[in-house]
Amino acid sequence: MVKIEEYLVEAFNTDTDEFIDIAYSIADLIVEVGALKDFTLDIAERLETLGHKYISADNFQNAIRHFQLSSRMYMKIPNESKYIYTLVKTAECYAQDAEKNFNLGNGAKLISSSLFESAIHAYRKIPKKFREEHSIDQKISMLRYKLNEAGRHTLDEMGTIRTPPPVSGLLSPLNNHYV
Repeated sequence: MVKIEEYLVEAFNTDTDEFIDIAYSIADLIVEVGALKDFTLDIAERLETLGHKYISADNFQNAIRHFQLSSRMYMKIPNESKYIYTLVKTAECYAQDAEKNFNLGNGAKLISSSLFESAIHAYRKIPKKFREEHSIDQKISMLRYKLNEAGRHTLDEMGTIRTPPPVSGLLSPLNNHYV
């Protein structure tokens, strides 16, 4: 078992592109099987660092996954300040991804609406005693405004679908009656 744990730690900490892409999966496996409890802080910090790296690359979905798993690990230690920090980063990533999609143009407003909702939900996970410190209520209010705006634009993006009128005098296959 010690040898397997050494391989997991080595693979998790490898900085080559192919291992960075699977670092999340390795960390998730470690959490699920309850292995490497002595490395929980190191793994949480590495996930957080990778989350920041993904933000820099505008890859918000991967950043979100890394921050979420990192926050779960910080909660286990427990490290309350880092736990809250990664919850805030998760919500911020949802909000940034929503803004990015909103500004893409036609067709992306529906996606941005969903991401604005996810950002609001993520901010609500932050305990009340930390909300003022991180201006959470103001951020939620702004996100609700943007969600409404995205919703209005979504309706504008939808087109009208026209179908031909029904043809009378045909036998209906459902009830053997004329329509």
